[in-house]
Amino acid sequence: EVLQATRIQLERELSLEDVHHIRDLPAHNLLSL
Repeated sequence: EVLQATRIQLERELSLEDVHHIRDLPAHNLLSL
């Protein structure tokens, strides 16, 4: 359970970072999709 909770937390932090990158570089993000 600990590893699963940590993985969920890491994924949550990573998606938050992705959101920041989308806001900072919208055009670049659309190109990478």
